[in-house]
Amino acid sequence: MDLGKSRVHPMQERLEYFLETVRDAISQAIEDLNLTTKRIFEFLLMFCVLSIIYSTYLVDFMELGNRDLSFLDKALFTSLLKFFFHIGWPFLVLPFFDKEWQLRDTKRIALATFLICTALWIHKYNLNACVGGAAMLFAPLFFSALLFHGLGTLRHRKQTS
Repeated sequence: MDLGKSRVHPMQERLEYFLETVRDAISQAIEDLNLTTKRIFEFLLMFCVLSIIYSTYLVDFMELGNRDLSFLDKALFTSLLKFFFHIGWPFLVLPFFDKEWQLRDTKRIALATFLICTALWIHKYNLNACVGGAAMLFAPLFFSALLFHGLGTLRHRKQTS
């Protein structure tokens, strides 16, 4: 028996393997982002704009119980259009002016910003968070982002045709 060589516990081996796998996944994700100065600026700009929009959306949603909603009966369609434009316009502007902005960028920034804003609001108001409820809140934001991203890329599709 060799006493000079210590044995590694199996849990430690598993932990090291897990950490190595996570490290590899993170470095692959960073490589996939293809980060340049321009892309970092775009992501930061989108994050700031979306943080303001999503925070406004979350505050409005939390205060919905205290409001008179009779205006929705009169102009429901107009109200919905304004709402979708309000939360989706950044996803129209960026792909319109940047041909390299892709749908996966839209998905990443929309989800990341929503998760961060939701976590901050849950922490600030000491809310009991429900994953299903948060997903329902995110659905209109996500679909609006996809719709407006598609509209923003129409310009580039016409130019290549």
